Amino acid sequence: MSVRSTSHLAAGAATLACAAAGSLASDPDGLYHRRLDKPSWNPPDAVFPVVWSTFYADIAATSGIVISRLRETGRNSEVPRSAPTSPSTRAGATSSSGPTSPRSPRCGRGALAASSAGLVRRTAKVDRRAGAALTPYVAWTGFATAVSTEVWRRNR
Repeated sequence: MSVRSTSHLAAGAATLACAAAGSLASDPDGLYHRRLDKPSWNPPDAVFPVVWSTFYADIAATSGIVISRLRETGRNSEVPRSAPTSPSTRAGATSSSGPTSPRSPRCGRGALAASSAGLVRRTAKVDRRAGAALTPYVAWTGFATAVSTEVWRRNR
């Protein structure tokens, strides 16, 4: 198997793990989530699977490009830093259905926004176009942080 094939497979597997962790941590149909007072600008629940699926496909593709470039140029030690956002960060960021407080997802989403910005920066250092392709992901995680902060403010 070529370096590119294995790089794309590795990036896809890591991204799938992040997606699964986030999905398992989310329960938008749960009673806690339904009872939260949310702002009018909170997207409908149906938007989230579409948006996240799109971002995960983008993350897998761009990570595969970056990982193969690093490996092809002998920069294997940089591969772990170029991997997709960790499943634990993603899981923490999506746990808005938690039983206690909306504070936790607000903090998790803030951490995810910072981690996403770091991923874009690291990606752009290796491939500018791949970094640019991830920019909407940073915008979305920033928006999600703003929504979570407003939900927290309304439900303290």
